Amino acid sequence: MSPKISNELAAARRTQILDAALRCFSKLGLDRATLRDISQEAELSLGSIYHYFRTKAELIEAIRQRSTEAEDAEYLEDAPQMEGQQVIDFAVDHLFDQMNDPASYDANRVAVMLWAHALLDEKTLAGQLESLVEPRAQVLQALQHLQESGHINPNLSPRHIGNVILGMLMGVQIQKTWEPEIDGRKAADVTRAMLTGNFWIGAGDSSKKEQNGR
Repeated sequence: MSPKISNELAAARRTQILDAALRCFSKLGLDRATLRDISQEAELSLGSIYHYFRTKAELIEAIRQRSTEAEDAEYLEDAPQMEGQQVIDFAVDHLFDQMNDPASYDANRVAVMLWAHALLDEKTLAGQLESLVEPRAQVLQALQHLQESGHINPNLSPRHIGNVILGMLMGVQIQKTWEPEIDGRKAADVTRAMLTGNFWIGAGDSSKKEQNGR
């Protein structure tokens, strides 16, 4: 067998293990799922699992890296070609499209589990924060541009605007894991309405009525 074929087989076997681990973690949780559970799910011997991953911690980190690398690759492929509000719209659409895809069910659940895991594991936390660096920079630049062009209140901190937007997106993703029937596309419409000022109708009139009624 040539080295090239061997490398291809090794990559396929590693993917097989990671896919099985994702399903196990989604069903059982990061703490409860064992390497034996994963070996059974992958239909491989426990020895085969240990050949690629010495510990469950290594496997969890590999799942995290694969997830963030795939998301970053897709996001950064298109985001640099955009500017201003397009970047914000794309960030919203990107995550909501992803969480709305039935094929992402296990990945969404494990992503939320990893957020909790990061609170107790410094390596996971560092990896999660590093994966946000480039998307955050893109959004921050877009927000600054929108402030300079008079579209966003210049007195607000761009970094904190970005943090709030990210928090909104992560919050819906958590809800989606609890209630899979939530429509991600409709949630995206609401998010954009809140971000663009199209959420309130006649807010000025209603506030005046409240003041006059006092």
